[in-house]
Amino acid sequence: MEPFQRPSQIEQYRAQLGFDHVGVNRSGKIWYFWRDDWEVLSVIDSIQQVTSIFARCSALERLELWDELQHLREDCLYPWIIGGDFNFKEVVAENWKVDFIGDPMYELQVKLKKQIATLEDIIKVKEIQLELDPSIENRTKLKKHEAELKRFQRLEEEFWKQKSGIRWRRKRLHVSEIEDEQGEVLNSQGQIGDAAVLFFQNQFTENTQNDNFEMLENIPKLITDADNVKMDYERISGQKVNKIKSHFYLHDNSPLCVAIRLRRLTGIRQGNFPFNYLGCPVYCGRGRASYFEDILRKIARRIMSWHNRLLSVGGKLTLIKHVLQSIPIYLLSVTNPPKNIIEQVHQLMTKFLWGGTRDTRGTQWFRWGELCYPREEGGLGLRSLYDINRALVAKLWWNFRVATNSLWVEYMWTKYCKKLHPVIVTNRGASHIWKCMMKMREEVEHDIWWQVKAGNSNFWFDNWTKLGALYFIEDQTDINEELEVKDVIVDGTWDRQKLLNCVSEEMADFIMEKIQPRSDSLLDRPWWTGTSSGEFTVKSAYGALRCKKSKQE
Repeated sequence: MEPFQRPSQIEQYRAQLGFDHVGVNRSGKIWYFWRDDWEVLSVIDSIQQVTSIFARCSALERLELWDELQHLREDCLYPWIIGGDFNFKEVVAENWKVDFIGDPMYELQVKLKKQIATLEDIIKVKEIQLELDPSIENRTKLKKHEAELKRFQRLEEEFWKQKSGIRWRRKRLHVSEIEDEQGEVLNSQGQIGDAAVLFFQNQFTENTQNDNFEMLENIPKLITDADNVKMDYERISGQKVNKIKSHFYLHDNSPLCVAIRLRRLTGIRQGNFPFNYLGCPVYCGRGRASYFEDILRKIARRIMSWHNRLLSVGGKLTLIKHVLQSIPIYLLSVTNPPKNIIEQVHQLMTKFLWGGTRDTRGTQWFRWGELCYPREEGGLGLRSLYDINRALVAKLWWNFRVATNSLWVEYMWTKYCKKLHPVIVTNRGASHIWKCMMKMREEVEHDIWWQVKAGNSNFWFDNWTKLGALYFIEDQTDINEELEVKDVIVDGTWDRQKLLNCVSEEMADFIMEKIQPRSDSLLDRPWWTGTSSGEFTVKSAYGALRCKKSKQE
């Protein structure tokens, strides 16, 4: 340490710091303390040093100087300033920066010649050094300068080859005489130059205009439709496509020629599955646990950051609720991780709550599932990631059913529903997320109520009666799947005969008594029955879908 105190007080500081021994350097500016069980070895003790150099002009005479400086450098562990006149220059840089007056080709020739001569002198010195001291270092330096000499000799050889070619071309391309437009022969260089200038001046100052542009149709188009689409995307999104950072992905069964063609057309490299995008793994096929290990590392790192803090059980419970359980929210909203990943996340939170570490396990007084019930049901108010995932998938189903201007909804509807209603679509050959949405459909579709306004709801498959889809309630085999509610309304009232042609008499009476038809230009409004406002919330979906404790428990 550097205390900036008088050395006379060093013993007082040693006693206060609790050390057994103390030492100080020559200048008294650096103190060091140690205990009896430490072994201390003082290698060198010196103050700061400044060395000035005035080297000899000969390279051989400077060898002794280099040895002395090397010896000082090996024994010096303190700040050292060295400077002066070493009488040595960088061979390549100094020779190449010399100014010449003359033709550029002549300048290049002189520089190459001087460079080669200098390197030859250096090689002679290095050979003498190698004879005096045949070490690996001297041999390496000699080989390095020999290689550099060969390189500049090749450059000189190429220079003379090019120069001889230029002289030959000058002879071949020389114009000795020309004939002008009047038939007069011009043989002097001045007359030939003036005639050439006059010819091109007359050619490029003509006032004739050509309105025939048919020849332009033969020029291939440089801007394609794909370029226009790319330009529109960049203008609308405000993002510029970076081909270096971009990749395109294909299925494993895609032909190789397709990938090669895409690389040539787009200039974008092909990527491989799996890869992470916005913190979420994107993969093809079944989801493996290794794809989701990043979320485990994030939670483990966050827990390790609290390792040295003294936390009560209540404090740990708060951190789990508001920090740890919020980390995987985005991942759970876009995909369904494997069960063993969710179980490992639960285990990390359980060990953190009950005082366990990576190698030890604390006393676990209750199972994790018991802690995930609300306080009213005997739990601690924690939330199971299984139930959170189900609530977030329910949000996906809600958005799919009610969104009208979503590109994602339009894509999913076209890919999986086609001419069928989502209520009766199967999940054969579908993606993983669509299969999860199909499972959630059976649990939340009846909670979506369509308030009749313009009557555009589907008569059979939408829950506009609050009883559920009539397709599952009424025993009808031959139905019109495209029938809408407005088709059984005439002049603002229910048409009983049309209702009886579709449903039973009891259902027709219920509809005419309980549901008031409206002549409204607004589309039918979807309501989420889990909230009083009709707006979907993940909290209400979680409350409806979570595992509830039975009264017997």
